[in-house]
Amino acid sequence: MRLLERVLEDLGQFWHLFFSYLAIFGFLLGILAMLLADWNALLAEGFFQGYNSVTWTVIFLQSVYALVRRIGFDSIRTKCASVLKQAREPPNFI
Repeated sequence: MRLLERVLEDLGQFWHLFFSYLAIFGFLLGILAMLLADWNALLAEGFFQGYNSVTWTVIFLQSVYALVRRIGFDSIRTKCASVLKQAREPPNFI
């Protein structure tokens, strides 16, 4: 854990860029592995072979949860920003 903390401290503000590169590399490597391992199955049955109603339900619920959570986070952030803005404004007595 300390190694990860040290790496993040050394990266400073560029840690998000580092993790973005890592995610892109992992995605491309995963696509390449999928194509090499399952090329014939992909051509015969398509990418979504084996997906059933349970799989689609889980995907749908996770996407709805992510949207609801994002909307909730945005509303909280907006409320906090308006409270901070009101706190910084000088009182208007006139």
